[in-house]
Amino acid sequence: MTHTGLWRNVRTTPRRTVLISGAGVAGPALAFWLNRCGFAVTVVEKAPTPRSGGYPVDVRGTALDVVQRMGILPELRDAHIDLRRLTFLDGDGGEVA
Repeated sequence: MTHTGLWRNVRTTPRRTVLISGAGVAGPALAFWLNRCGFAVTVVEKAPTPRSGGYPVDVRGTALDVVQRMGILPELRDAHIDLRRLTFLDGDGGEVA
């Protein structure tokens, strides 16, 4: 192989960069896939700190396929909360539904 042939497959252009605004559910998921496709990704969030609590995310159907492809299904199963009842409260703490 010639010296020129050694460098034929070396990437000479810089990686394309992406800025994602929002570190909720969609921002990091998009960052995962773009990074996997070779993009240099930065995720920014205006909240000063991570949330101390969360909210249920329904992972069924297509979403289940996605988390399997991402390789995070075991972690999601470990974090699973069996939710049988959900109560909505008003501003004063009274039950709405």
